[in-house]
Amino acid sequence: MKISMNQVLGCTSLALLIAAAAPSAQANLLSDPGFETNTLTTIANVLGDFVTYKGQWGVENAVITGTVGAVVPFQGIKMLAMLDDGLITTQSAQTIDVTSYASDIDAGGAKFQLSAFFNTDFETAGAIGGVILQFFSGSSYSTQVGSFASGNITLDDNPLTWQQSSIHGFIPVGTRWFVAQVLCDDASLQGHTCYVDATDLSIPEPTTMSLLVISGLFLRRRLRRFGGQSA
Repeated sequence: MKISMNQVLGCTSLALLIAAAAPSAQANLLSDPGFETNTLTTIANVLGDFVTYKGQWGVENAVITGTVGAVVPFQGIKMLAMLDDGLITTQSAQTIDVTSYASDIDAGGAKFQLSAFFNTDFETAGAIGGVILQFFSGSSYSTQVGSFASGNITLDDNPLTWQQSSIHGFIPVGTRWFVAQVLCDDASLQGHTCYVDATDLSIPEPTTMSLLVISGLFLRRRLRRFGGQSA
């Protein structure tokens, strides 16, 4: 049996079509990631009722604002301004339903990527901003699974430079909900404001190249099976 060039091209085209039909590998799972459109609620509401407040930012002590002095939003025309809440950190959170990714997650090896950009003003050197991702098997805070993932960055005092805090890792098997948080360390703010913008959360999926590799392996196997004949 011969393997024709048309068959080779056909398998390659099929791989490309599958890739085109698949969701974007970097689709942002967060709603209103740049704080442009939605109203805020309290973080107590968000953490207390995943379903009702899904996709809404809940804050401890924060407001949505436009340009403040020399601090211009990283993207769009608005950003989140987080203020000292009198505790250890001032936090804002959003719940995300990832049930649609259940098969990938439960197969093991599914990964996440979470990031946000932070800024402060001229008078705040050494402020600390960061991101946290928590994993839950159900739609309530009592169903947390595994350990949360976190990362932070120490900010400069130049309002013209936005700095990114980012984390990535594996998603625990059984995860059905995320809680994504952005936070700033209260003590390091020294009474000033921490600005957050351009948040991003994704579950990377197979790329076109991965599908092409699979297609290539399939063709190689067929060529071997039929004596390496080609036309």
